[in-house]
Amino acid sequence: MNKHKISVALSGAGGYGYHYLKAFFNLPDGFNAILSSVFDPKLVDLEIYPELIKNGVNCFTEYEDFKNSLKNIDLVVIVSPIHRHGSQTIDALKHGCNVLLDKPLASSLQEAHRIIEARDASKGWVMTGYQWSFSKAIRDLKQDLLDGKLGKVKRAKTMILWPRDYNYYNRNNWAGKKYSHSGEIINDNPVNNAMAHFLHNLLYLTGSSMEESAVPVSGQAELYRAYNIQTFDTAVLELFTRDETRISFYGSHATHTEKGPLFILECDNGVVYYGELSKDIVAVFNDGSIKNYGNPDDTLQFHKLKVAIEACQNKPTLICPPEASLAHTQVIEALSEIKLIKGFEPSLVVDDGVRRYVQGLSYMIYSSYQQGVMPGQSGFAYASPGQKFNIKY
Repeated sequence: MNKHKISVALSGAGGYGYHYLKAFFNLPDGFNAILSSVFDPKLVDLEIYPELIKNGVNCFTEYEDFKNSLKNIDLVVIVSPIHRHGSQTIDALKHGCNVLLDKPLASSLQEAHRIIEARDASKGWVMTGYQWSFSKAIRDLKQDLLDGKLGKVKRAKTMILWPRDYNYYNRNNWAGKKYSHSGEIINDNPVNNAMAHFLHNLLYLTGSSMEESAVPVSGQAELYRAYNIQTFDTAVLELFTRDETRISFYGSHATHTEKGPLFILECDNGVVYYGELSKDIVAVFNDGSIKNYGNPDDTLQFHKLKVAIEACQNKPTLICPPEASLAHTQVIEALSEIKLIKGFEPSLVVDDGVRRYVQGLSYMIYSSYQQGVMPGQSGFAYASPGQKFNIKY
């Protein structure tokens, strides 16, 4: 192992960034890394600030000062708002740093391509922090898929019902926004934020190599909202990939009950289940045999941080490079161009002062997931027909 201590900088110490910092401070003794600097505009007000000072970490509340300090940094961990992912990743690469970027890759397809161009022009690498892609269970399953043990994936679907309250949408000035006050593209919605992992997971599992995801080419979407936001809080998607795999996503922040994540892969040689029949990923083969891959959450969430530090020390085996996370951004770009976001029937929306939820929505989505259809095809009274789209590259 390289005796040089890997220097790490982190952008974004509030929210999820706080958990990155706690994970760093809990790295095993002797782990060859040092936290050099942290940036957050509200850093001095955060609970973790005294601990950072105690540990001699350089603390920045101005981004330009933080950026100018990156010259001798090995790894920059970016946990900033979605619309800062592109510019901050490019800044780090220009300073010769490697980057562990929290999901999603970028707020737009143009920004994603700019990241790849900057990566190619630099000596650094970029990994996107979709933690399931770093987990043993998912990687073992993907290897079996690549080896042909399950045959071709014909159909893949996932469902996530995660109710969110007003605090979720009021926690910052960009939640639920399509654009910032200054006109920057954000595209914050369930598919691009809290549930981004699970759409990416299906695209990743059906990709043609360990470093790539499937290439989506077309699809249709039903987009809804109960909250007064610019984007949507509920989405059902049906995608088709270049190799004709059908991928479906069902998700909402406006249900009364919580359920998921769940996913199913229907393959030529069997079916893979997660989250409902078992807490583990289980493949049931056509010959009656069963293989248990374990739970993707058994791999610690911040294993990705350890992987990134180790990649700075040795010849890197890159997990979830931009080539793997680009497909998700391509889908989000297509969704951002859909004009119709249907409001739910007001008589069905319950507002208890803490959150909003739609009566019957949990049933509508779960029933559609089980049948493998779009709600608009199922005869539900307030469902709208899917809007078709093609994917840009």
